Amino acid sequence: MERKIRKALRQGWRGKPIRSITALERKGLSFREALVEGYEFARLPVADRKILAAQYLRDFCSQEDRLELWTTDNKIERLGQRQCVGPLIRALRDENPYRREVAARALGWMRPHNSRAVTPLMGVVCDLSQSISARAYAAESLYMPGDLRAIPALIQALKDPEPAVRFWAVFAFGNLSDQRHVPYAGSGVVEALESMLGDRGNANPGYWSVGLEALAMLGRAWPMIDKYRTLMNAEIDRIQKDPNASKQEQDWASYYG
Repeated sequence: MERKIRKALRQGWRGKPIRSITALERKGLSFREALVEGYEFARLPVADRKILAAQYLRDFCSQEDRLELWTTDNKIERLGQRQCVGPLIRALRDENPYRREVAARALGWMRPHNSRAVTPLMGVVCDLSQSISARAYAAESLYMPGDLRAIPALIQALKDPEPAVRFWAVFAFGNLSDQRHVPYAGSGVVEALESMLGDRGNANPGYWSVGLEALAMLGRAWPMIDKYRTLMNAEIDRIQKDPNASKQEQDWASYYG
């Protein structure tokens, strides 16, 4: 199979050497690892992508270590084969908690998106027996498909006891509106985001409070509500001028400013 893929890549490049692949192999990567790092999947024929997807799925279903699972997930996401969707959905209920959280992340970030993943991801978000990481990744992933069915589950996630889940639900709301350009009058989304403005819970290191994220989503993704764009810009200006502002506040102002 490797010879076949190398030949396909050469033909796709009209006979030019596969320099990015061979250079990575010289650094010690295997051919499959070099293929991923070299972003060459798009050049492969569909049949070859299906073969690789099957191999990566076998790896994903047999691995137990969290780092190994994340590495394989990265390959599956880049490959973006529809045949991976079903096994990843089933993995949301796997005994291994790492496989569940990785599957929740992968279903949102694979391209092209698949609407089959929306309902299972909603189930994970609302299931308190799932790990914090799995619920948070599922909430984040629900913005990716851009499916309005996710709204009730995301509203429920705003009441989750864990700030990480609430944070990514807020993020999903804001970006969902960006993607679909749909006015949610009467849907309760604006009211739900407004209710989070006072939430000072911190998602995790490297991010900011749930309330600041809600302000950004209202100000950036809902331009029809001018007062929130004004409030967001005023808060950014205040933080940038305040030498005593926390690092999280500074990070937020830098990201959205």
